[in-house]
Amino acid sequence: MSDYSIAMQESYKIIEKMGNKYFMLIPEDVRNKIENSRNKEYKFEYDENKTLAEQHIQPKTLDILSYLNFTYWCTQEEREQLLKEYNEKILKEENEKRSQYNPDDLFKEKKENNIEKSLINIEPKEKFIRKVIKKIRGFFVKQ
Repeated sequence: MSDYSIAMQESYKIIEKMGNKYFMLIPEDVRNKIENSRNKEYKFEYDENKTLAEQHIQPKTLDILSYLNFTYWCTQEEREQLLKEYNEKILKEENEKRSQYNPDDLFKEKKENNIEKSLINIEPKEKFIRKVIKKIRGFFVKQ
């Protein structure tokens, strides 16, 4: 059983409970697609005493119902309101991500840490030849 066919069955059963009015607002080709794509062996009963969120439906079912609502069941004013709410939600999420993962701040912090580390680890480095000379002198001084 695919998730898609299960979602179609759940969508079909929910639309069926909503009544013929909503079913008839969907174009015939879309109704046929839902009817032919659903898994009729999957048993799903919509409990009218529970909210849609409490029904334990597939996420794809919610996507299908959201699409149908936006495309066929909403008025123009409702569509505009939904788009406004959706855009506000997206903008809020983007701002949260921006503040959490601001690339300017990430690099700034990294640069400050690198500068502190480089200041702490400053040691004069001897050249290779000077090291060799010191070693040779060490042999003569010990004897």
